[in-house]
Amino acid sequence: KIRSKITLDKKANMWMLPSSEVAYYAELDVVLTWKLREWCMPILADWDNLELYENQNAVLYEVAWRMECNGIKLNRVHAEEELAKLHPMIDDLWEAINEKAFKIGAHVKLKEFLNSGVLEHEWMGEWPEWWPGNRKVDLKIYPGAYLGKTNKESLGDYEDHPLVRMVMEYRKMKMSADTYLTNWLTAADDSDIVRPGMNPDGTNSGRFSSSGDAGNFQNIPDRGGYTIKRALVPYNPHWILFAIDYGQLEARLAAWVAEVLLGFGNMEMTKLFEDGVDMHVYTRDIMNIREVVYPGMTTTQILTKLGEPLDDNPEALLASRCRGMGKTMNFGLLYNGTEYMLSTLLKIDKETARQLVYTWRELFPAFAKAQKYYENLSLTSRGMPNAPEKNAKYITQPISGRHRKIHRYPTWVTFYENGIRKGFNPQEAASRKTWNNVPQGLGGYLCTVSCLKANRLYDDSMLRFFANIHDALDGFVNVDNMPIVKNVMDIMIDWDIRPGLTVDLSGSKDGTWQGMSEVKDFDLWCDSKGREGYD
Repeated sequence: KIRSKITLDKKANMWMLPSSEVAYYAELDVVLTWKLREWCMPILADWDNLELYENQNAVLYEVAWRMECNGIKLNRVHAEEELAKLHPMIDDLWEAINEKAFKIGAHVKLKEFLNSGVLEHEWMGEWPEWWPGNRKVDLKIYPGAYLGKTNKESLGDYEDHPLVRMVMEYRKMKMSADTYLTNWLTAADDSDIVRPGMNPDGTNSGRFSSSGDAGNFQNIPDRGGYTIKRALVPYNPHWILFAIDYGQLEARLAAWVAEVLLGFGNMEMTKLFEDGVDMHVYTRDIMNIREVVYPGMTTTQILTKLGEPLDDNPEALLASRCRGMGKTMNFGLLYNGTEYMLSTLLKIDKETARQLVYTWRELFPAFAKAQKYYENLSLTSRGMPNAPEKNAKYITQPISGRHRKIHRYPTWVTFYENGIRKGFNPQEAASRKTWNNVPQGLGGYLCTVSCLKANRLYDDSMLRFFANIHDALDGFVNVDNMPIVKNVMDIMIDWDIRPGLTVDLSGSKDGTWQGMSEVKDFDLWCDSKGREGYD
């Protein structure tokens, strides 16, 4: 009956046919897949990547697929409450911006409006009543501003203009309401389980990415007043939420590669880690960030400028803010960060940023040298690991053996910009990112292979991971098996790396994914079934 009413497309509608009519095509698919494997395996052997191939296959099935099968439960009442909270604020921003300026959802009109000179002047509209006071200060205008696009990265260069702040907040609220909460309510199955998609091949470096009907689980807003993750909870009282997060993983791996393996510098960062020094406090104090960024200003003046409340301990608050600046430098300048990047991230002038970049690189010289080393190595044609007679341009991550292959890019590409013909060398552009790939990709590899080892040790009656969030593994442990979490933590740091790796454990104080706090007393956390041990 179906076939009599439609015109069959051989590919799109093949699923409607009886299996006897498509069996031959299915056989050909199997043959094609096997032939592809036969073609790929010698190439993988030339690259010395057979072990990586086996590991990635195992991670795909035993980690990524298992995470998606496990999922996390949606509390529909909490989700509806979060939507009810967000919708009025979304409407307020829509009205505040549309009445004074443009239709906020029209990207072309937004670009035209922002490029009409509006960023050169103060915003004359009104803030919504609920708009936080600390986001009404430290505002700027941008003479001569021009945006080529209106995406998050482009708007970020002008985020201290009040209009841009409201546009970015509107988008964040819309994403929280539509991409996440509404989609969760639709995508949850009959048991109210939301299943995030985890993709082990989603990035060039080797880190997981996330996509699917549940949205990008690695990018859920959970700070600055956003509480939508409170709608995600354990399956039932027999399961306890937890997360294990590597401590300063990228910096430790970068120190290992640059200072230990390559021998650049004098082990400056490695020794600090091994001595148990708080890296960000060290950077803050040794570089005198407060005086460099806020010369001659009192604590009260600085906090007022930052829009921070003057609480009972303003010195501690300011010290924390300056430590955050040190953290930004320690991670941002590991790679090829510049004064332009630092100026944008710290919201400081470029001359001050230039001074900080210079001082930081003098303090930790190994990383700029590692950047140059990998750039040069990636552009050098040399033999493949197991086929020295075959030349290629590449760099290799230690431990994983993953390669970033630069020879696959062309050496010159032309394009037109505003009617002017321009060009660049994609190989050189890609080479500048190879150093980033080493610690970042290796961090992703260590995290997911550690998860693979844990999953092989404990079945899903005891342990269920549902997400890999950057350098963390988030999951559930059966209430009767909580001590095994310590074993998982040991697995995650059991790598032959100097300085040694560390992990932090978080649990949920209130039983939601939003309420995660660091566990200070592991035994008490276990004995209390996750209710205590946080303070």
